[in-house]
Amino acid sequence: DAEDGGYGDDEDTDPLSAGLAGAVDDHLSGAVDDQAPLDNIDEPGPANEFGDGGSTDNVVLQPAAYGGGPLRMDSSSPVSWYMQKGRQLHSAPRAIWKSLGWRRTPVPQEAATIIWDTERTDWQAFNGSRQVANRVFGAGTMTGKGGFYNLLRRNVSAGPGLSVRDLHPPTHCLYLRLQCGAFFAHPRPGVWILKHTHMSNGRGVSVIPNAEELRPRFGACTQHNSTHRGYIVQRYIPNPLLLQSRKSEVRAYWFVACTSPWIVLYHEGTVRLNSQPFAWHSFHDPLVHITNVAQQHSHPNFDSPGFKESLKWSYAQLDRYLAQQLVAPERWVFDTLVPTMKRYLTHVFHTARPFLKPRPGTFGFYAADFIIDDQLKVFITEVQNGPDLSTGSGGVKGDVVRAMVQEVMAIEMEVLHRLQEGMSLRHLDSLNNFQVLVNEA
Repeated sequence: DAEDGGYGDDEDTDPLSAGLAGAVDDHLSGAVDDQAPLDNIDEPGPANEFGDGGSTDNVVLQPAAYGGGPLRMDSSSPVSWYMQKGRQLHSAPRAIWKSLGWRRTPVPQEAATIIWDTERTDWQAFNGSRQVANRVFGAGTMTGKGGFYNLLRRNVSAGPGLSVRDLHPPTHCLYLRLQCGAFFAHPRPGVWILKHTHMSNGRGVSVIPNAEELRPRFGACTQHNSTHRGYIVQRYIPNPLLLQSRKSEVRAYWFVACTSPWIVLYHEGTVRLNSQPFAWHSFHDPLVHITNVAQQHSHPNFDSPGFKESLKWSYAQLDRYLAQQLVAPERWVFDTLVPTMKRYLTHVFHTARPFLKPRPGTFGFYAADFIIDDQLKVFITEVQNGPDLSTGSGGVKGDVVRAMVQEVMAIEMEVLHRLQEGMSLRHLDSLNNFQVLVNEA
């Protein structure tokens, strides 16, 4: 279960924290430069080889729900659904496709209706009037860890009574000269967490109990080069909300269903728990401090029956637990937490929108992670492109993912059909568990 895996962090250039060195680097310690040259960022590349012999592994749905013909879902890789630089992250959740009545058959890209994994897509051959593809150009501005923080800094106010400091823990990009210099110019009390900007599954993450430990490695602030890869340092939330004495994190899913007009949707996710009790020490133990399923695999009981399933809760389970423990009133999760997460995601979208590029037939599927502290304050820590959708472990995540993926497919087919027929997108018949954040139709 590569829960945090996502091909997007390696695929999309992070223009707010990357190779804009001269134009942006010297301005990022203040506001991000609104005039940063973004025209060449995240454009479709030249035609690529597409699978073996010009074809790839696809799924065909018969009969079509919309459009009068067979619907094909294209995996864009010869082996599996999700690939990251050619490395298999996990096998496709085949049970989902089977439950939809889809069967596997090789077809060329131009015959596919839905292209989900776009890493190897030939964008010159893509036809947005009859195909949909899972990629919003420019989304790297919000899915890279450094770019996400600098994106939020563009719009310091996140609404009445809320600032970026309320949304996101204090963060510094150590690969940008001015932010790095500002970080080391003053004492930084407290515990910090070091993250690599373009790694996933908890790789490149470490907890730093004393910021001075970073000075020998980063204090010269010389890593402000043209590469978009580097490290950020983020204040560790010292008082996380503990569930059964363990650190936790809330994952939500969201979905740009259409880029012209913009339609953005939210979906409930899961609650993830660490496998070891929280303690204000053992900072080098990922089982205590890094809430990532891939990192929890090293627990000796991880493969024991029911153990890994116990690390995933539904939102309803979280709500019951908080009420039983007298931490929050009943329905706090649904009446307060969910509206807060939706508000944050709407803010992220509107702040990123100047960098997102509408293109017919493109959509984007994302996840976002939130941490709650013991005062029930909510922080958004990260947005992922291409979140893991495996269902092999079953349980809560399997239930969420199976229904959600089916709904995504239905929504995309309805959007495509309505655009082909010149019909309004103001109301979508396929909406069930997704909730509307933005609909500009």
